[in-house]
Amino acid sequence: MASKSQSDAQLIGTRSLTMLFFVLHYIHLFLLGMNVNLNAVTLIPFKLAGGALASLMIFLYPLFFERIKHKKAIHAIYFLYVGFVMAMTCIARMNGDFEGAEPELFHKVRLAIVLASMVCLIYRLIRPNRAAV
Repeated sequence: MASKSQSDAQLIGTRSLTMLFFVLHYIHLFLLGMNVNLNAVTLIPFKLAGGALASLMIFLYPLFFERIKHKKAIHAIYFLYVGFVMAMTCIARMNGDFEGAEPELFHKVRLAIVLASMVCLIYRLIRPNRAAV
């Protein structure tokens, strides 16, 4: 039963980290809204919709965590979609598509981290259960 307690510990860690991500994203969203308002940034509808959906998922995930904690598909959808939006944001910044944000090495490093974490998640989801062997 050690794997059960290890799984529960991982779930508690995941919930804590996503709650921290939620709080940080809430602050980020406030600052982003101020930036758009003060600098009259032109919003692109499909990018706005994609980002809004990701933000909604970020806000709802910790609230519904207890209901979905044993549903791998929902976790995968959440992490892969939010990761996809983060990756596309990095690529847009690297291409110079953001007003006031010059392409920098940081964007490449961030993209590498996001992609590596997505690959790691996919591997963890599809690998065979070691306890069953």
